[in-house]
Amino acid sequence: MVPPHHTLYFYFLEALTLTIFVAWCGMRVVFWLCGVQDGTSLPRRAGRLLQEVFARLFAPEGLRAIFGGSLLQNRLRRTSLVRWNIHIFLFGGFLALFFIGSLGDWATDHEMWSVTKDTPWFAIVNELSGLLLLAGVLAVLVRKYAIAPKEPTGRSWRDAVIPVWLGLLAVTGYLAEGARLASDSGLETQHFSFVGWQFATLWQGAGLASTASFQANWWLHAVLSLGFVAYLPYSPLFHMLTAPLSLLLNSPRPRENEVSGTATQPHLDPALAAIAQRVQLEACTRCGECVRWCEASFVRPGQATSPSHRIEAYHRWALSEQMPPAFAWLMGGKPLHGDSLASFAEGVYQCTLCARCVEACPVKIDLLSLWVSLRSEMALRGLHPAGLGQIREAVVAEHNILNYPNADRDLWVDYVADAPEDRWQRDRAEVMYFVGCMSSFSPAAQDIPMAFAEVMLHAGVDFALLGGQEWCCGFPLHAAGMEASAMEALRRHNIERLTVLGAKTVVFNCPSCYQTWARFYRPHLPAGVELYHASQFLARLIAEGRIRLNRLDQIVTYHDPCDLGRNCGVYEEPRAVLEALPGVEFREARWNREQAHCCGGGGDLEAADAELAHGIAARTFQTLQDTGAETLAVACPQCKRMFQSAAKSAKSKMEVVDLVELVRRAMQENSSPVSSGQYGRQLRPE
Repeated sequence: MVPPHHTLYFYFLEALTLTIFVAWCGMRVVFWLCGVQDGTSLPRRAGRLLQEVFARLFAPEGLRAIFGGSLLQNRLRRTSLVRWNIHIFLFGGFLALFFIGSLGDWATDHEMWSVTKDTPWFAIVNELSGLLLLAGVLAVLVRKYAIAPKEPTGRSWRDAVIPVWLGLLAVTGYLAEGARLASDSGLETQHFSFVGWQFATLWQGAGLASTASFQANWWLHAVLSLGFVAYLPYSPLFHMLTAPLSLLLNSPRPRENEVSGTATQPHLDPALAAIAQRVQLEACTRCGECVRWCEASFVRPGQATSPSHRIEAYHRWALSEQMPPAFAWLMGGKPLHGDSLASFAEGVYQCTLCARCVEACPVKIDLLSLWVSLRSEMALRGLHPAGLGQIREAVVAEHNILNYPNADRDLWVDYVADAPEDRWQRDRAEVMYFVGCMSSFSPAAQDIPMAFAEVMLHAGVDFALLGGQEWCCGFPLHAAGMEASAMEALRRHNIERLTVLGAKTVVFNCPSCYQTWARFYRPHLPAGVELYHASQFLARLIAEGRIRLNRLDQIVTYHDPCDLGRNCGVYEEPRAVLEALPGVEFREARWNREQAHCCGGGGDLEAADAELAHGIAARTFQTLQDTGAETLAVACPQCKRMFQSAAKSAKSKMEVVDLVELVRRAMQENSSPVSSGQYGRQLRPE
């Protein structure tokens, strides 16, 4: 008997399948490369992409990204053991059947190894792999349609196509194996195919133990298998190829890690970054993990706030914009026009850019960069919220987001005890204190620089302020997708002032300012300049014994600011400061560090949708209240503002103070409280 897979019909179907698979993959790659408008050819872009991939592939970080992030799904394991097990069952079973079963058969047919279907270990592995795959399929269907029907991403019959198809592949594989065993009863090792043998007994009992029965079942399984391979680049399962590539592009290149405690950056130039974003769009499978962690979705569920829906809509829109109409339609492209585009744009800005979704994504898609890119697209079309337009006008006109005269940035110095006559505006200094817009002008935040200046004064720090020469760092423009030339001018000016001052250290009490300098200013800074957030600087001063502290006898919890924690990787120093305060009982919130909730004030959300921003703040504040702490310590002026408002609305007795205020309160030189309003009149109406 000529084996079915040695016939002309099978060779034809195999070639057709391979052609469709390669064509689909080719269209996907063209889509990635079309995201760059730098005047270079597609082959040149492809060459640069390959060069970048190989530069990272054999680095330790790249290998960890591939094996830990893609194969072992370490991120998913940390967030949900149930979903991790389901994924391992599906992924592991499918890979084993593909590499051991399909490729193993091919290698055997071409006499590349001596293993046969009935070699004991080969038969056992095939049987177990099929059972593993079926267990995963059953778990997916039960969880999706029975146990948890209200999944964040919704559900439809399309969600069942892939698991049902995989289940059919496993079942028809067992049927074909049983028919083969039944038609060849002389085999002595057939009992190792313990599932196939059960089906063989059924075939024999039904009187269908024949070569014709085997061939019919084999062709059914073959057609389903080849169809699945042809469909794979069109389906969400294409992420089996794009997810490892996405993880690799998000891993750091060798010897290119960021320093000073900031998060590691992938170091991609703009062209490669645009390609990487297209890859990441296709690495998403709408698993819903990002929605489960999204702050906006907690408060206002729906497609507008859903990160998963936003990625899908962005992907379809990008396909329709970049690919020829026929190809875009085949690939699932869907244009956005008029009201649909305006509605989508509104949802784009209903986000705090807190990066909680980035932390949750099983394949580490850089969603933060995707959201900023989306905002840039919307801003170019004039579809940004009016409040963000006003912020840009204020920054351009007055170099601060509140549109106050920038010369008034240092009015808070008038209320600092023992402030020198020069108001710390000096020609030279070792440390430059970059105060930031919110701390300079907002009454709810001005106590922070007051306290920080007093701490540095008593610790003997040689520091200076820029006063009216300090300009907005540019973060609000970046978050709005409007940075371009305006942000570049801000960066140049601030670095020029730093250079003139000659400072080798820059300190910030605003995490957004710190993040902006760490990410966008750092490549342009003078050699040897170090950047510190206030919490890091305080930890250093305490460790050096430059601050003497009294007992506070308070129960304190701490909120990790998004831009300081997830977006800069600073978690330990704030806790070290709290633990160094005598008499303080520190209670960790349930959701902390990488999993910390957002205050609601990030990502320009308050200017875009104040109701949503304060809803997020109220929800997060309640989780912090659950610790039973008397005091909530923050390390961000915006967090302080948002939580003070939430505490007032909730009529809570929990005090909200910045970390530097707590340190100032405990200092031996002056242990009196530093609280809002202590310094007399408010400098600005809120």
